[in-house]
Amino acid sequence: MSRVRRWMTWHAVTDPSYQLAERLRAEARHDPRVHLVRLFIDPDGGQLACISDAEERADVERWFVERGYPPAHLGEVKLEGDHASIHEVAMFGYIAPGEA
Repeated sequence: MSRVRRWMTWHAVTDPSYQLAERLRAEARHDPRVHLVRLFIDPDGGQLACISDAEERADVERWFVERGYPPAHLGEVKLEGDHASIHEVAMFGYIAPGEA
């Protein structure tokens, strides 16, 4: 099991659409190093924001650059919150199918 950290990226995009979101979601499903947790698209403002899990910052940057969306900003998420709580992001790992 590997140690994973959570990352937030912001991107300026020329094609902010449902199709972009679907393409990124589908491509992220099979990447062994980067797991796309959530994405947000502002079609009117040409913005894409993503939350991803990966061991290394470089893995996240590589993943987006390879798809033509280099991050304008990339940072590690240390705190998460919603309407009910704020907490530190817990370290966790992904276990691949068939891995013990």
